[in-house]
Amino acid sequence: MLLSLSSCSDKTEEHQFISHDIEFDVIYNGSLNGSGSEGVSKSDMVIDNAIDWKNLMMKMDSHNQLTVNFSETDIDFNNYLIIAVFLEVKGNGWEVEITKITEEKNKLIVSTNETMFVTSVITQPFSIVKILKNKKPIEFKDYND
Repeated sequence: MLLSLSSCSDKTEEHQFISHDIEFDVIYNGSLNGSGSEGVSKSDMVIDNAIDWKNLMMKMDSHNQLTVNFSETDIDFNNYLIIAVFLEVKGNGWEVEITKITEEKNKLIVSTNETMFVTSVITQPFSIVKILKNKKPIEFKDYND
């Protein structure tokens, strides 16, 4: 009988889950300036290991030493995940920023915002943040929704 009461309590807690925003640390918001020569395609990334993280940073540094500007590069992947959003190479000035990460019952939702500004430089905007490790699937919300 005790087991069935415990089971019922767990189900009640599941139904009462309230979505909430989770904290994240911004590693860097910026742009690649190699007109695509870095080889980073438009993508939404979840990085959970040091090898993938180092490979991404090497690509990003192939045209300019950009990662020296990151708030941190030595990530403890036992406790954290990296979330990165890269837009396509654009002919006008654009920025992208991860603005919010919401934890729902069965997933995390990453929200971003894109803004345009006037420049003649070809750029590839990106945003990279660090969150506490979470086993829920991560969904990326369409820009500016």
